[in-house]
Amino acid sequence: MIPKNEYAAYFEHYIQLAAVKNRSIIENLQHSQQAFDSVLRNLPEEKHNFSYAVGKWTLKELIQHIIDTERIFCYRALCFARNNKTVLPGFNQDLFVDHGNANQLNYFDLLNEMATLRHGTIQLF
Repeated sequence: MIPKNEYAAYFEHYIQLAAVKNRSIIENLQHSQQAFDSVLRNLPEEKHNFSYAVGKWTLKELIQHIIDTERIFCYRALCFARNNKTVLPGFNQDLFVDHGNANQLNYFDLLNEMATLRHGTIQLF
């Protein structure tokens, strides 16, 4: 179990998930990427630009958001690991999505980008 003083309260829900409790960080990263890939690679093409309501993110935008967020969290983890005391900036997820142009990207390129990024994340950790 991860001590509560090692993460922000905002992340409590994610830390408490059963899948997180019984695996190492590496195992969780590998398992979640396999699950992510197996579900998303098999979706029909008409779902790639699907949004459940007007003004909500499409599936492509959601995938791009996950990619962007993982990159940001990896940078933060690197700063912690290297004992860098720089104040880390936040990020506006809506601004990132608005300027990410995910809907113009190839769906499978996004999935491949995520797989490549996750491989790098595993190497970092």
